[in-house]
Amino acid sequence: MSLLLVTQYEEWVELVADTLVVRGDDDVPARYQQKVWPIPHLNMVMAATGTAEVASAWYAFVTQHPQVRDIDDIDSFATETLRNIRADVAERHGDAGSSTLHHFGFPTGSDKAVSYIYSSMGGRNFESERFQGARFIAKPGPQTFAPDVPVGPEEKIAFAYRLRQEQEELIAQGKPGTPFGGELQATLLEPGGIRTMTWHRFPDYDETLETVPLPDVSLKHGNHREPHPADHS
Repeated sequence: MSLLLVTQYEEWVELVADTLVVRGDDDVPARYQQKVWPIPHLNMVMAATGTAEVASAWYAFVTQHPQVRDIDDIDSFATETLRNIRADVAERHGDAGSSTLHHFGFPTGSDKAVSYIYSSMGGRNFESERFQGARFIAKPGPQTFAPDVPVGPEEKIAFAYRLRQEQEELIAQGKPGTPFGGELQATLLEPGGIRTMTWHRFPDYDETLETVPLPDVSLKHGNHREPHPADHS
C-alpha cells in the first residue's frame, strides 16, 4: 500500500506520497518509485494504492488512448476498463489484490479541480466517485488520534511521521498495517501546470535500500521481471 495525503481546493490540488513499494505477501521492500503520475496533456494527475500491475496497466491505457481529452472523458470508460484489467491480472497471476485509483484534474474549459476515485475495495468494484470542492484525504487514515488538517510541508511531514509510527506499531502487534518510507514527494496541480518536489527523505532510506533484493535483470539480453500483483505501491 502507500501513504497518500491529498489537499484539494477549488483551484488546486496537492498530493504527498511516499516512494516505497513492498511485496504485499510479506511486506518485504521491493523498490522505490513515484506513486503520483503527472499527465500534463490531460491537465491531470493520477495516484494509485494497491496492486502495482493494475495501476501500471491503467496508466498505460489512459496515456495511450487516442480519443481522451480530459478527466471527464476518462470517467466515461474507467469503471469497465479497470474491471477488465483487474480480471486479466487475476487470470494471469491467480490474485489481483485490491486497488484504488485517484484522478485529479481540470475538465476542458474549467479552472475548477475535480477528483474521481475508483476502488475495488468494499464491494465498490471501481464504481466512479466524483468530488468537487475542498477536502483533505489521508491514506492510511489515523487510527488512534484525531489531528487537525496539516498545512504546509513541515506539518505534513510531521503528520506522515505520526502515521508511520502508528502503522509500524500495528504491524508489530500482528495487525494489518501499511509500511511506507523512502521519500515524501509532493505534486502540485494547478490550471497552469504540474510541479513535483521531493520534500523529505526518511532516515532509514539507505538502510531499507540495502534490504531490497537485486532484480533479475539483464539489459544485454533484454530480460526483465514484470510487476507482480503482490507488489503494492
